[in-house]
Amino acid sequence: LRHRYNAAKVVDMYCGRDPSKVWAIDLLLELVSDGSLDGSGVRGSPRGEYPDGDRDDIMGTPLDEICWDFGFMKIRKAVPVLINVLKRHPNIVGAAFALGEIGDPAAIPVLLKLLSENQRGLQNREIEALGKLKSGEAVTPLIDRLKRTQEDDPLATEAILAALLEIGDRRAIQPIEAYSNENHDKKSISVAK
Repeated sequence: LRHRYNAAKVVDMYCGRDPSKVWAIDLLLELVSDGSLDGSGVRGSPRGEYPDGDRDDIMGTPLDEICWDFGFMKIRKAVPVLINVLKRHPNIVGAAFALGEIGDPAAIPVLLKLLSENQRGLQNREIEALGKLKSGEAVTPLIDRLKRTQEDDPLATEAILAALLEIGDRRAIQPIEAYSNENHDKKSISVAK
């Protein structure tokens, strides 16, 4: 696995977020699509000897970084691949980020599913992506999440408020006003205003 991951990272570095390097992008899309970079599933190193230098190396995969790069390059043909990545591994934040950056509405259902299943969020990337996609379907779940979000997660609150602002749906006005009239973190209140 270490050799496969290193080779994929070299191709990703060669690509350098340059969308004109089509062969590199196509190769990376193939590796991400077929699960070659999904990881070993190992969460800790077992005891024993490790041939060829493997040990902790098999736990690190460039999958997340490659997904981020697809987003920075806005590779539209990556959308179905990224959606499948999130279905296989819902904690790949780069995939959620990329879907928001690319802006294809086909990503909305998987992002809504992540929003409903992950109460603390993928570092709030699915929330940000839904905002960038201006998803009207996300307004109600985001408002519900805003009502449940407590002071222990001001970053999630700010992401929710920013997404609601970006979506621009009038249904969010009253809940945001109610939120801003409560006793919350000063930064969150300023975002709400």
